[in-house]
Amino acid sequence: LAAVALVVSVGVSVVYSCWDAYDWIETDRVQIPVADSVEYVVEHTTSDDHLVVLCGDNFFSVDLVEFYLLRSDPNREQPLQYPEKAVDAYEPVFNVTWLIETCDELNTKYLFLFEHGNNTFYESELTSNKVLEIMQETNRFKLEKTFGTAPRRIYVIYFV
Repeated sequence: LAAVALVVSVGVSVVYSCWDAYDWIETDRVQIPVADSVEYVVEHTTSDDHLVVLCGDNFFSVDLVEFYLLRSDPNREQPLQYPEKAVDAYEPVFNVTWLIETCDELNTKYLFLFEHGNNTFYESELTSNKVLEIMQETNRFKLEKTFGTAPRRIYVIYFV
């Protein structure tokens, strides 16, 4: 009787564990159209134009963009990430004046900003949408295209 109880208990635990893993993957699966976004930028720029990845985090970072950029155009400069540290682990300091000056210096044409729901960044009130709003208020940045669907999409922002 104890052996049957043990076998049933182990069986139920395995089934529950498998279901929980499946549910976790289905719930947290994030599809980010990085390849399409990078291909768009490559088609609309030259190798001398720079790309900036804004507010990188665990889902979307400069390394991910660079991977697809190297596949599309190996002669491209490495993209810049601003802020430098991941916004889901470090409190972001977003200085739009510095960003404009840097974009001018680097001959930046496009910037990527990933919208991950309306989640606030680490220890901050900033969200991707607030960052986009701050940038557009300067009249130096224009939202040109989006890839993906809300609440998980990439904003392709043109630097004017």
